[in-house]
Amino acid sequence: MSVPYAILDPTGNITALMQTERDAALALDLMRSEPSVEQVGFVRFPRPGEVEMQMAGGEFCGNATLSAGVLGSEHWGVPEITVHASGADRPLAVSVTRLENGTYDVSGELPLPERITEERLPLPDGETALPVVHFPGIAHAIVTGDMSRDAAERLVKTWCKALRADGMGILQWEEQARRMTPLVYVPSADTLFWESSCASGTAAVGAWTALREGKTITLDIKQPGGTLQITADQSNLHLRETIRIVKSAVFAQ
Repeated sequence: MSVPYAILDPTGNITALMQTERDAALALDLMRSEPSVEQVGFVRFPRPGEVEMQMAGGEFCGNATLSAGVLGSEHWGVPEITVHASGADRPLAVSVTRLENGTYDVSGELPLPERITEERLPLPDGETALPVVHFPGIAHAIVTGDMSRDAAERLVKTWCKALRADGMGILQWEEQARRMTPLVYVPSADTLFWESSCASGTAAVGAWTALREGKTITLDIKQPGGTLQITADQSNLHLRETIRIVKSAVFAQ
């Protein structure tokens, strides 16, 4: 079997998009052959101006959604693309402007959270209360205090199970510095990554901040791979970032 795919770099969160039906085993095969890839999605181009994108684990991923918008823009030759993404409850509008050297300025809608709650989450010696932003397909816990990487990696699977979430993020958020370090676990795809950037995590911090402040906010959030901009209020989430096409190839099994 030969499957066309592209590798894209949305703010360091290296993403492969394969042009075939969703196949979690195929995604793992590709990740073994492309060690830089942090996540895999599957795309189809069913109608002019539209893209269908399914993540390997069926979760929602903002970076992959905007990356799918880039491929859709190239495929259809238009700057405005509608992306039907896994984990999203409605089609999402993505705007793409080609810059140079395979780079694109991309902005797009993200789904609103289903709810924002304070959850009591288990620790080895007790529990902790943290804000959790619940999106379709993934929940993000926002940690503003100190937590080691080892502790986060141990806890993320426990918290995912406790919340009965399809995927779980732990976002280490330094509010004064506007810096976020995201850990994301997707059990159905068997992946656990300290991501270079996380669009849904960025949206989680934006939605939580807008709720606390009771107004529309725009944040430039620094992450290991670069900066993502989120604009949020109670009825809209809008992400902007730069995406680069790293390569296009064919994967043969």
